[in-house]
Amino acid sequence: MGYPLVRVDKLHPDGSGRASWYGYRIPDRDGAVRIYAPPATRRIHIAGLWTPRGWLVSAFHPDWRFVPHRWVDGGTTGMYIDVVRSTAVHRDRVEYVDLYLDVSIHEGVVTEKDEELLDRLAAHEAAAVRSTRDDLRARIAGAEGPFSRTRRSGMFPKMPTGFRRSSAAVPVPGTCRARTSAAPRAGRASSGAPPLHPIIVASAGTLRSRRSGRLGRQSIPRVHRTGRRVKPLDSRSAAPA
Repeated sequence: MGYPLVRVDKLHPDGSGRASWYGYRIPDRDGAVRIYAPPATRRIHIAGLWTPRGWLVSAFHPDWRFVPHRWVDGGTTGMYIDVVRSTAVHRDRVEYVDLYLDVSIHEGVVTEKDEELLDRLAAHEAAAVRSTRDDLRARIAGAEGPFSRTRRSGMFPKMPTGFRRSSAAVPVPGTCRARTSAAPRAGRASSGAPPLHPIIVASAGTLRSRRSGRLGRQSIPRVHRTGRRVKPLDSRSAAPA
């Protein structure tokens, strides 16, 4: 069985890109779209090109104010949860707006980080983020919803089957610039319609995109080209910070 290859864009509150990667849309669960990124799937991040060793399953639901990611690296596993403003699911792309604060679960310990960055948000939105954080902690403690510990019936089972363990056929998104431009786009239709993003119709090496009613072909970038050497990010976790 084939699974569609889709792009995930993680955005800052101002709409600029923070991270992008491609993954396979595996069967939905409880209304949530699940995207699987195989081991060594490369990500474009504002800090550089990131190639985590492990695999990742992320869950996206338009009604959730959080996006959970379950990562596995060898015998180590954990969960990384972004508190978000919104999540949008398209046929070939998922995007979400990150609101700084993150909650992590590792070896049974729940931690959080970046609460100090909430000063960048309006007071009412910062308060909503803290409320979501409190709700997440309660759900995690009660093993509710996507945080169920039952792997077979839960949101995050064992490694999805039917995939090669290589990520060679997974393309690398275009450059993700540090707060200088909007999320990567394939172009805007001449009619003024919303931007149209790339549609994957081939495996490694080529990417076709539909622009202004035309079907073109472009190369998939193999490196993160910024005019300088890219410093690799920490590859110990598969979660996109």
